[in-house]
Amino acid sequence: MSKLKVYNFIRWLTPIVACAAVGAFLFGIVFGLVQVPSGSMKDTIPENSISIILRKPFWNGMPERGDIIVFKPSVTNTVDENSGNKSLLIKRVVGLPGDTVVIRNGITYINGERYDEPWLKEHPKDLDFGPFIVGENEVFVMGDNRNHSVDSRYWISPMVGFENFVGILMHTFK
Repeated sequence: MSKLKVYNFIRWLTPIVACAAVGAFLFGIVFGLVQVPSGSMKDTIPENSISIILRKPFWNGMPERGDIIVFKPSVTNTVDENSGNKSLLIKRVVGLPGDTVVIRNGITYINGERYDEPWLKEHPKDLDFGPFIVGENEVFVMGDNRNHSVDSRYWISPMVGFENFVGILMHTFK
């Protein structure tokens, strides 16, 4: 192979390698891929789907009500403190710092006002929970598939601390 062909090949290959390196950086540092193994967020996020998240250091501040977050559960974000759930969880933010969350007959109320949840495809069971008072630097979360989600309503410690956040949902491949 002549030197000119090698030079042209390297010139052609350099931008491809650079783009691959930038892509790997973005998906390794800025974005992340997570698999959703359960049906707790069904129909919003199908079981076993892959989602892209924006990692915590790259999203601006605190999540808003209605955002879907990925987080590392603490030992007490479980119904049994001995279970030690080590996998990431994905849930919708319902309560923000300072909020009082109450569920009556399956309907969610935040600070005394009924919370509209258009993403719910099935009416939640007529159960009562709370009141839950959300402290500083934490949120109250629930799955969209309320009748099949173990979330803040059931956990020993119902709140998710900001320090446990991994990222915020950007897109799901269904």
